[in-house]
Amino acid sequence: MKRCGGMVGASKAMEEVFSQVRRAVTERRTLWVEGETGTGKERLARAVHTLSGAPEASYQVWDGHRASPPHPATTGPGTLLLDEVGALPLDLQHSLAERLPMARKAGDALHIVTTSQRPLQALLAEGKLLPRLARLLAEVALVLPPLRERGGELAVLAQDIVEEARLELCQLPDLLAALRWHPFPGNVRELKNLLIRAACMPSLDPEWLGLSSPAPRTSQENRTYAHARQEALREFESGYFGQLLSDPVLDRKGAEERTGLSTPSLYRLLKKNSLRLKRLKNYAEPATRAPSST
Repeated sequence: MKRCGGMVGASKAMEEVFSQVRRAVTERRTLWVEGETGTGKERLARAVHTLSGAPEASYQVWDGHRASPPHPATTGPGTLLLDEVGALPLDLQHSLAERLPMARKAGDALHIVTTSQRPLQALLAEGKLLPRLARLLAEVALVLPPLRERGGELAVLAQDIVEEARLELCQLPDLLAALRWHPFPGNVRELKNLLIRAACMPSLDPEWLGLSSPAPRTSQENRTYAHARQEALREFESGYFGQLLSDPVLDRKGAEERTGLSTPSLYRLLKKNSLRLKRLKNYAEPATRAPSST
């Protein structure tokens, strides 16, 4: 599992996203982030702010549906999030394009992140975004993948949300099984809302959560045997070890006994599935043997 600011990810797609974010911060490049609703665009902007080391109060958000753009030259050090710039009238986009170079030339430690649900190239092709402004705002451009394309990350994201929100959710493994075929049109935001709702339920009720019945994947995916086998193994291990770590009474030794795995094997498989033994509620570091006296 990789972390970037306050975000987590385990897929190669997210590793590339995190790499691009760190590059933008280190080189002080403007960052264009596009993706579907709920994929975590604003959270990624927060990650940029965290990595920059700027004070919390210097994080600012501007919505493109407002009447006028901000003046970057007066924002000072920090992070400026520009949301849906494509909704801004072209004359105001021109004004923003005039101001941005002044802010960069002033040398302020200002990180500019632009987020959009619409693809950059689509906005340019439709004439809804000035090419000059696009060049200024997209020195580094990336696409946040939807949750359905972040294979094997459901358990990792769910566990992170549960821990961050401090949810009491003993039925997490069962919920993850119910979510296995859910399309997640609302992406990570929808997952978080589902977890919060499930935490308020005395028992898991997929119908009340609005989940569709599990459906097998169609042959249209044309997956090879090796791919299908690898995916099934990953899903099994993720569910098995996720349930293991959610046991409120299990300690480290108990986990080893229940799984029948040696300590190195258990650590290796947990790491493979982006999990940590320290997530056990009764986890304790192995005792260090004191040197024998002579």
